Formats: sequence, C-alpha cells, structure tokens
Amino acid sequence: MLFVKRRAYQRKVAVADFAGVCSGDIYVLESKGADVLLPELLPFICQSESFFEHAVGTSAGSLSPRTNWKQLANYEFALPPLAEQRRIAEVLLAAEQVRVRAQHVESKAWRTRIAMYKELTQTGVHRTGLKISPLGFTPTHWEVSRVADVVEIHNDLRKPISAEERQQQPGPYPYWGATGVLDSIDEFRLEGTYALIGEDGDHFLKQSIWSMTHLVSGRFNVNNHAHVIKGTEKCSTEWFFHYFRHRDIRRWLTKQGSGRLKLKKADLAQMLIAVPPPEEQAHLVDNLNTFVDGNISVSGHAVESAQLLKGLIQCSIGN
Repeated sequence: MLFVKRRAYQRKVAVADFAGVCSGDIYVLESKGADVLLPELLPFICQSESFFEHAVGTSAGSLSPRTNWKQLANYEFALPPLAEQRRIAEVLLAAEQVRVRAQHVESKAWRTRIAMYKELTQTGVHRTGLKISPLGFTPTHWEVSRVADVVEIHNDLRKPISAEERQQQPGPYPYWGATGVLDSIDEFRLEGTYALIGEDGDHFLKQSIWSMTHLVSGRFNVNNHAHVIKGTEKCSTEWFFHYFRHRDIRRWLTKQGSGRLKLKKADLAQMLIAVPPPEEQAHLVDNLNTFVDGNISVSGHAVESAQLLKGLIQCSIGN
C-alpha cells in the first residue's frame, strides 16, 4: 500500500502489486500479518475519511505540508475479527470492481465522444460529396466562413466584477468566466441563449478533456475573460457551441508576457468555421445533444459508483 505523505489532502493512495522503488515522499504500508489485518482490507482503511483527517491534521508545513510517520502511526481505528474483516473486504472489493468498470466505460465513452465531435462537425453524417477546403475535407454544400461573417460577437455585454464586489451583491444570476460559473449576483446583463468561448487560460491545451465553449441560457453575466457569441440565420448559437467545443484552436492563439495563452477578439473574428445549411445544423446539433446526454449518463454512473464505494468504506470501517 502506497500513501503519499506530502500534501495528504490530495488523497493519493495506491496499491502496488509489483516490486519497485519509492521516493521519500511515499510511505509503504503493509499488514503485519494476515492473522491480524487482512492485506486486502488495508487499502480501504487508508481511504477512509478518518484516516485522511488524521493524516491532514498531523501534517506540518505551509507550502508543502507533510505528515510524519510517528504521528501517522498513532492513527487508531476499530479492527473487527478476521471473519468480519473477510466479509467487509468481500463487499468492498466488489464495489471497487464496479467503480473500476464504470470508470473504464466512462473513459471509452469520452473517447467516443471526441471522435463523434470530430466526425460530425467536420464531415457531417453521410460523408458523401466532400471537397478540399481550408479546413480539410468538408461536405461540398457546406460553407467555410470567418466567425465574424456568420455570428455576432457581443463582448460589449461583458462586465468585470471583482470577487470582493460580488460578495456584496449575492443573487440568483450566474456570473460566468472563461471555464465556468464563478459566482451568482443580484443583477444580469445578458438574457437569452449565448455561446461563450474563453479569451485566455490554459484550458486551450485541453480540448480533448475539457469543453472549449459553453452554451448558456436565461439571465446571466459574463466577465471579461470569455467572448460572448450570438448566432444568426447563417450559423446558430448551438452550432458554434458544438463546432468549437472540442476543437484545437491553438493556431489562433497568442502568448502573453507570462506565457499565458490568449484568444484576441480580432483573432476570434478571423477563425474559420464550417457552416452546414440551417436544417442540417439543427439535425447535427440534435445528434450531438443526444450523444452528450448519454455521455453524461455514463459519467453519472461512474460518479455514483465512486460514491457508493466511499459510503461503504465509511459505514464498514470508518470511525
């Protein structure tokens, strides 16, 4: 059993079923004997809330806190008889297998999602009648346009509000940043459905695991770190959102002084987008929405499996 003593709040625990060498920041734990503590139960003990609370509570240091062995060794827990340990371990191992399988399915579903996005936003459903365009192969009846020619950029509706100011005006209206909701306040500047795409940040390098865009409806606010997009008759808001959701746009980015990536409004305006006819846009958007809903369901199952395991650990061996 490997437990990382540095920054214990990160909860890094692993089971090593092979020979190896560890750094000094890892404790290697094992049962003193199977007649006292079943080895297969030890990893779950080290994942219990009370164990992590003890490890974090006994850590010292501000920048990189570490727990020391003398204090960690004083952790106390209820140790049931061997027969009960076997029953507990059997249940927890079964729950762990469910969690691992759900995580594996989620990973495969996500890879399929990325492939589906690439397929549907590049060549459509039928993959017939393709032409060579500045974006590669695209259907002959799709247009390739500059973003500024097919959607509206409404950055004038953005409003930067500091965290201190937001604390003074709590309310029901979301306050969006480049990668998500930062807060909720008592006023709104936007109403309707808009797509947001970040203006700066490192998320641009993670298009295969993060959404580059967000589709927001209702009444809300946006800070000055996200561009605000409204669709037109040529290109719907939803198509823009899906088209750039997992697309690599690094060629349009510039680096700021600290190396931070930035998508300037002028560069956003020049970005190229493949635009199907309106009816086909709606059809593709429906397909992508349906697929993403299924993806969310799979992810939800993975989360529930992890929560189930956590709950069983807490009920069976948590103090």
